[in-house]
Amino acid sequence: MKNANVKISSIILLSVYFLLLPQNAYAYLDPASISMFAQVVIAGVVGALVFVKGGVSSIKNFFNKIFKKSTPPK
Repeated sequence: MKNANVKISSIILLSVYFLLLPQNAYAYLDPASISMFAQVVIAGVVGALVFVKGGVSSIKNFFNKIFKKSTPPK
């Protein structure tokens, strides 16, 4: 049992070591990947706005139906 605890603690310590001391990645971001990321962000914002607008309009319609003043027939 003690041997298993030593293995688990050593794995945790190594994981923390590698996570806290990052190295440079020297990664290349080409314009296409940046453009794709921008499109995803813009689509998410527009989708959220449409979703909120639809929700607000359905809530307005609900309350308008409830509190609608009826006019007497002539």
